[in-house]
Amino acid sequence: MAVLLTKDDARLAVCGFSTHVAGPILVFVALGLYAVQRLDLGVYHRMLRGAVAFNEDLEESFIKPRIMKTKKGLTQAISLYSRYPESTNLLQAGPKQSAAERVGRFYQISIVVLLALSILISVARGQKDSAPPSRVTDAGVIDAGAPSRTK
Repeated sequence: MAVLLTKDDARLAVCGFSTHVAGPILVFVALGLYAVQRLDLGVYHRMLRGAVAFNEDLEESFIKPRIMKTKKGLTQAISLYSRYPESTNLLQAGPKQSAAERVGRFYQISIVVLLALSILISVARGQKDSAPPSRVTDAGVIDAGAPSRTK
C-alpha cells in the first residue's frame, strides 16, 4: 500500500470519480478480514470451546483426584483467567468477559479502521473527473482538454 500511495498514476475511475487504487484495495482487505472473522468465531472458536470443555471434564474426573492436589486444574485456571481478565489470583474473579466478544470487538475495530482508511485515501487522493486535465503548451499557454502532442 505504501508503494502504491507514492504513485500518482495508480488511479481508478469509479462512477465519474477518480480514486487512488489503494482505497478500493482496502475495502477488499476489510471484506477478507470479515470472512476470516466469520470463520474464526463460527468454526474455530467453537472447536476451541469444545476442546476446553472436554479437558475441564477430564481434569475434574480423572487427573485432579489422582494426580493433582490443587483447587483448579490447568484448563480451569486458563479458563478463569480468560473469562475474568481482571483476576489477580484463582480465588478472586473480576467482571466476566467473553473471549468471543473480545475477539469479535478486535475484528470490528480492525474492519472499521480499514474502511475509514479507504475513505480517507479515496477522498484525499481522489478527484472528480469533470474536465480533462490541463496541459501547458510549448508557448506557455494553458490548454484545457487538448490532446497531448509528442515531440
